[in-house]
Amino acid sequence: MVPKTQSLSRFLLYILERLSSAEESRLAAEFTDLSARELQIIEVVCAAQASGVDNRSSAIAAALGITAGTLTSSVSQLVEKEYLTRQLDEDDRRARRICPTEKGWQANTLHTLFYQEITGNFLNTLPPGDVDAFSRVLEYAEIFFRKKSIP
Repeated sequence: MVPKTQSLSRFLLYILERLSSAEESRLAAEFTDLSARELQIIEVVCAAQASGVDNRSSAIAAALGITAGTLTSSVSQLVEKEYLTRQLDEDDRRARRICPTEKGWQANTLHTLFYQEITGNFLNTLPPGDVDAFSRVLEYAEIFFRKKSIP
């Protein structure tokens, strides 16, 4: 059983490293000052803005699974880089909403297109009958990672 666990661990590590590296390389030409982690923050902020859900710091931090302090630090850097802004909440003047700038929307669009391209290319390598099975495995993985606290 251990070899399968080690094999899966190596696979997950390899995939995460390759995706992160490929994404940063792809975006480096246009967005040289962004890390993969910063892109994840921008993605969540853009999704919240687009869907009209809560885009206050606490909600964004919860969606990312990070502390408010970690988010505050990252958002400050992204505000400085002009990808995000902080705006006073019209209903609660004590709260601030995190919003993407035009530059943030552009970075998010490239980020989204990158993953759509990778997904499409990968799925095209699978035999048609395996696409559904692979999708089910990924659904189980998502459920696991959403429920479990990862060390």
